[in-house]
Amino acid sequence: MKHLFAIAFLLCLFVSQSISAAGLPEIDRTCKNCERRYLDSLNVYNRRPIRLNQAGFRPQDYKYAYVADFPVGTKFSVIDANSGIEAFSGVTTNIGQAVKPNIWINGAFKSTASIYEFGSQDSISSKTELLTRAEFTQLSKQGEYFVVINKDTSATFHIHPNIYNAILENALQFFGVQRCGDTKSHFHAPCHLKDGSAVHHDLTGGWHDCGDHFKVSETLGYTAYVLSMVYLVYEDKAEDRYGESYADTVFTDGIPDILYEAKIGTDYLLKLYKASKEDGLIDKGDMYHSIGVGSEDHQYWDLPERQDKQSFEKGGPNREVAKGIGTNTAGIFTAAMANVAKGFEILKPDYHDELLEAAKDIYAKIVAPTFLNGNGCSVGGGKSTDGLKGFYPGAGVCFDDAAAAALALWYATGESKYADDLFRDTKINNNKNAVDNLEYFKSGYLGNNYGFHPGGWATDYENVHAYVLFALQKLILSKEDVARSLGLSDIERDSLSMRVMASFRKLINDSTNDGDSLVLTNPGIPQGTPSIAHGSLSALGEELQEAFRDDECDSYDDDYRDNKEEEDDDEDDFVEPTDEELMDIDSEIFANAEIPPEELARMEAEQAAKPKKGRPRKNPLPGNATPATPKKKGRPRKNS
Repeated sequence: MKHLFAIAFLLCLFVSQSISAAGLPEIDRTCKNCERRYLDSLNVYNRRPIRLNQAGFRPQDYKYAYVADFPVGTKFSVIDANSGIEAFSGVTTNIGQAVKPNIWINGAFKSTASIYEFGSQDSISSKTELLTRAEFTQLSKQGEYFVVINKDTSATFHIHPNIYNAILENALQFFGVQRCGDTKSHFHAPCHLKDGSAVHHDLTGGWHDCGDHFKVSETLGYTAYVLSMVYLVYEDKAEDRYGESYADTVFTDGIPDILYEAKIGTDYLLKLYKASKEDGLIDKGDMYHSIGVGSEDHQYWDLPERQDKQSFEKGGPNREVAKGIGTNTAGIFTAAMANVAKGFEILKPDYHDELLEAAKDIYAKIVAPTFLNGNGCSVGGGKSTDGLKGFYPGAGVCFDDAAAAALALWYATGESKYADDLFRDTKINNNKNAVDNLEYFKSGYLGNNYGFHPGGWATDYENVHAYVLFALQKLILSKEDVARSLGLSDIERDSLSMRVMASFRKLINDSTNDGDSLVLTNPGIPQGTPSIAHGSLSALGEELQEAFRDDECDSYDDDYRDNKEEEDDDEDDFVEPTDEELMDIDSEIFANAEIPPEELARMEAEQAAKPKKGRPRKNPLPGNATPATPKKKGRPRKNS
């Protein structure tokens, strides 16, 4: 029966995607016949004073160009690129003085011997420039355009409703470039076909790391995890425009492109698991995790398919296979495999089963025990990964990776033991800060004593806290039917939603925009300041907030925000609930947790002694009773 469902699903997917595949705007305008040196020089010596989103905008988006060193009030025109007719005009408005962007380009042989250099090595210039804004939000007609001021022009851009579809598909092709083994890269021939020979297993596949040709554990797992998490959250928007290769544009494979790309990663992880299982490593709490990591790889700089013919000293076979896996790498491996398994539950049932069983085994024999018994991670338990020779060691906390694993397995299997590990088990954490602070979780991996947020960088391969919170809310808590199917009571779901939002806000506020790859910060955001203004993370927060206040999510404040025109309302508008009232919701959950009786009695006495302000909940419901859907006619919420 599962196979029949799979066939039906594939047919529906093929039909729907064949209808929507046409009309994607072409956003890659790179000169295909220009030399690399010439293209590099343009970035330094021909930088345009009119700068904008070179991909484009949707019709409903705000639309700006940023103009350097033209006076405020200068006229600009937006020209239709096909007809040459002016489609819009206006005048620039002031932004102010900003740091002048700078760039240094080093054209090098084997990444070490410089052949040419352009620009200056100062990553942050001391020079400034006057920036003004050219706004053309009112222009919404689909087409191709460019902005003109005097004799200067901007890059050509699109206004198109599917512009972000084009951006996603172009971004996915980068992973096709990075593919290793015989995985149908559209960019290079099969490569590194002897990977695993050092331990007598086939460990080909996966992705190369960055500009290198080795395969590093945590960054590869992180890539598969993020791709698969994005697919699960936005499954209804995933498209199938390509076959197994991004060169296959005539016939597709019936699998959404982003899910298939994640499968490239988990196919390789499954090989690592099977080899480790056969060699007895899994039962010893270990696993093969990385291949070819070391300085040898940097001694060779050429097409990846030629490296197998090099000596070991230049990254050739037999490339070293590392073991000594830690909680961080095992956790992200588990999360990626469970996510991808969930994605293939209907599409490929056998693959789903095999991948999920492997993920469960890694979790049970490596993730859970190393977290409780290890002390190699910086804070909160866990073991760090060995054998990486200083390359991407994943030094830092491990509770975020363990949480990602538990959440993914809970969502994929429905087994409550993973939910217990995620947020219920006081043996993993018993955080007293959670009693009076919504930004903390009480127990499980989420219940780390200083909170479920990293500080420093908000997201990278070492810090997946934001992804865990986002996935928890979007996949489970915002969907009443899913939450109930996974055994969450309404009150437990509401409590978790409150804490997810509070923790996410703290994560954004505490994170910084510092980093070793920093080129230029947004003008007006000093280095080291909170990253609330960062576009990507702020967008993630807004998306999470939307999920939190979704009509399907009967969050705590819905009971306080009814319309004052309701028949049973008094004359006064709603009163904002106090922290004490919000904490009452958690008391039912804490009563079932493993809290010492004397501690629970103290907590209850404190709550009883505090005066209650604000209006009580109108309809306190026991157990799993379904609350009535509140009316939405009143004024908008004050504090989403």
